[in-house]
Amino acid sequence: MYEDDTRAEETAAVGHLLGWASASARAGVHDLPPRVIAKALAVICDDIAAAIAASGEPEVRKVNALAVSRAPGGGSTLLGAPMEHVGREWAAAANAIAANWLELDGGYRLATCHGSLYTLPSALAELEVSGGTVGDVITALVSSYEVVTRVARAYRPPLPLAAHPHATLSPLGSAAALAAARKLDDVAFADTVLSAATFSLNGPFSHAQQGATIRNGWAGAGARLGFLAADLVEAGLSGSTTALHDVFSTSYGYPEVTSALTGGLGDRYAIEDAYHKLYACCQYLHSSVEAAYLLTRSELANVNRDDIVEIHVETHPLARALGTVDPSTVLGGKFSLPHAVSVVLATGSIAPAVFSGELLHDPAVRALRARVRISEWASLPEPPEDRPAKISVTLRDGSTREQTVLSAIGGPDRALTQEQLISKFETVTASRHPHFASVAQRFMKGERADLDMPLSAFLSALLSKG
Repeated sequence: MYEDDTRAEETAAVGHLLGWASASARAGVHDLPPRVIAKALAVICDDIAAAIAASGEPEVRKVNALAVSRAPGGGSTLLGAPMEHVGREWAAAANAIAANWLELDGGYRLATCHGSLYTLPSALAELEVSGGTVGDVITALVSSYEVVTRVARAYRPPLPLAAHPHATLSPLGSAAALAAARKLDDVAFADTVLSAATFSLNGPFSHAQQGATIRNGWAGAGARLGFLAADLVEAGLSGSTTALHDVFSTSYGYPEVTSALTGGLGDRYAIEDAYHKLYACCQYLHSSVEAAYLLTRSELANVNRDDIVEIHVETHPLARALGTVDPSTVLGGKFSLPHAVSVVLATGSIAPAVFSGELLHDPAVRALRARVRISEWASLPEPPEDRPAKISVTLRDGSTREQTVLSAIGGPDRALTQEQLISKFETVTASRHPHFASVAQRFMKGERADLDMPLSAFLSALLSKG
């Protein structure tokens, strides 16, 4: 009887969340608080900038070319090749792959989830074709972001992570974005999301650590599966009200926290807890990267790196698991704590290029990686300081230098200023799209008059080369 009551409570919570998201999407952007609109615009511009920054990567160029060959003549923009417009599903997939390629896309601080990566590419592709506005994209993003991040909080995987959230959550996020963009009623919205939940992919988290770049394709695959779920529901197929429990609890074995599905719903929007990245590597490493950078700017400013005999990193469990000493690919380097710390100590820089393949096999970096020792933080502080790092560098003369970062910059507790975010946009987009940063800055002010601009015109302005 107790189990039946628990299932009924969970089913009711799922229905309440999805009903709220459906109603929010249909209400439109002018029902959203101005602070939420401004934050959503920042997230939109940030993820588009991340996709643009990756557009020169050989694999991303080939994926874009594949999209053009498979779905020519569609109405959705390829962000890395804006002169090309392709079919919605291929645009969403290619743009999702590009957005997470360099590890510069944003994420959600309260769970292991990149809420916008799983939702925004599908919303952009759908709404550009259907004639949507900037306001429509904001509404679809905010509603679907709420859904996918609350699911991530309600069904939190145990540590160490076995499956990667880009695989498990992206079909659901994509479907929620499409249901919101299409302004489906409560029943169709719920069917679409719950059906897509059963398309969840089993992408091993270890593949990111190994540097298997198929990991960068999981969000793209999820985007396409979201379209499939939405179209199948429109054709008459239905989902199950117990889908979230059946997939995430029964199949994956994740514990359930039903209250996370609805607690505080509509008070503080999930997108307000989105983080923005300054460092082009896995966010779990950011506190370590920041501590290393602070050392280079202070105690190690005039120290020869050859004098370093040990680098002790004390950090949280998510980062502790990323201990690959000799990564073989760029992606592997972005998920390697020894590499991320060593490359910053070696260069004194946190620029995105530092985390590229240029220094992956650099002798000085490799020498430092071999001196890294990792231990787990003994008693973690409460959020938002639950991803800390302390770096202790021991020198040849026996002296030590230390820096501690309890919470890396970019999250809501240490939010980037608009100037810092615009500076990031300038850094990663200026060579390809010189007007991106200035256009983004204007829109990020949240001026309501701009929200009625057609999405196609907004993308053209951001991606203009002239």
